[in-house]
Amino acid sequence: MEKTSSSILYPEPFHWIPAPPGVGIGYRPPYQLSHCGHSIERKQAYCWHGERRKASAFWQYTLAGEGELLLPDGTLHPQRPGDAMILTLPEAHCYRLPEHSAKWEFIYIGFHDPEAISLLGKFRSRFGSCFAFPEGGETLSLAREVLAFRRNYRPALRYELAAKCYRFLMSMFQFAEEQRRDRKVSAELEAVRDYCAAHPEEALTLERLAAMAGTSRWHFARQFKEAYGTSPGEYVQRIRMEYAAQLLRTTLRSVKEVAALCGFDSPGYFCKVYRRCYGSAPGSSRRQSRK
Repeated sequence: MEKTSSSILYPEPFHWIPAPPGVGIGYRPPYQLSHCGHSIERKQAYCWHGERRKASAFWQYTLAGEGELLLPDGTLHPQRPGDAMILTLPEAHCYRLPEHSAKWEFIYIGFHDPEAISLLGKFRSRFGSCFAFPEGGETLSLAREVLAFRRNYRPALRYELAAKCYRFLMSMFQFAEEQRRDRKVSAELEAVRDYCAAHPEEALTLERLAAMAGTSRWHFARQFKEAYGTSPGEYVQRIRMEYAAQLLRTTLRSVKEVAALCGFDSPGYFCKVYRRCYGSAPGSSRRQSRK
């Protein structure tokens, strides 16, 4: 593979390190790098076949341009800015510069020790071979920190390098877990909101809604407000008022009946809330709609 001048390919950094006198045999910590650096590929011949490489694992993050990854199951994954691919070797995958792309710029961090390979394998199993990381996020910041530190690496710094690599790997898991949790919360919030819209007659307290979402009252209220710009109570009340206005327009039910159908025990309180929402009493609103 021909590399550009911006590429940095690091060999295996060290093996066993002689310890100072009286300390004993030097220790080689885990999470050691096999290769890392920054590369800009412009030649269409750029192509790597994973089954031809030695046992290792790596993370590769696209900064600009576009590449593509072909996995053993035949699925093709474009690699655009913000995308990372997480691969273990050897494996029958292939990543390359596609014909329609003028360049592929990326950074990469690879590991050869069993613990790091196992961690990246677990990440793949849980979150997939491709995952997006934000430009300003902690994972990318730590990756750049690892690359900068490795440029001035000395064997005496092996423990600090191992710690930085471990922090980088853990940040990947943390971010992916948070993304999965946020997606789950979003799906649960959608389900709660849909239930509110379909059941305006029910007494939907904050406690009940939080229980439906599987979280505490405080967390549910905060997440709901962040997602929809209104509190759960305000949303439920709006749904009830919209249902009440519909009943008043389309049925001959009394105001007392409409109040009960919208979950209000007190017709007087229902009228007060209705007037606050629409600027007129329920009876006046009904007469106006008929006119």
